[in-house]
Amino acid sequence: MAANQGSKDTVNAPSIHVESHKVDTGETQLVVIGEIDLATSSVVDSALSKLKGRVVLDLRRVEFMDSTGIRLILTHLERLNASGGHLRIVADSGPVLKLIQIAGLADILDISDTLRPQTPESEVV
Repeated sequence: MAANQGSKDTVNAPSIHVESHKVDTGETQLVVIGEIDLATSSVVDSALSKLKGRVVLDLRRVEFMDSTGIRLILTHLERLNASGGHLRIVADSGPVLKLIQIAGLADILDISDTLRPQTPESEVV
């Protein structure tokens, strides 16, 4: 697992906790815990808006996500791609992965089940 390289930014609101930190791979990890819906999406949006470059959005501990979360992911995917960055989603099971699959986005998004960066040797061709 990559080592933490600096300060953490943490935001808490009812039913959501968001924390970001840089890791030694050069990525910024944004960990979301709780629910992503209309009531909490502004917290996640604000946190993602501050990030540039290679971003890992860790959604493994999200208990509920609706279409608002899908919109956030697509908005920031487009923003990061346009600026030469990259967005990787970490989701190992549960409501997030199921929603992404139902929405038909599994082939569009870079999704993995681990925080470890994907290397060319580990990618399935």
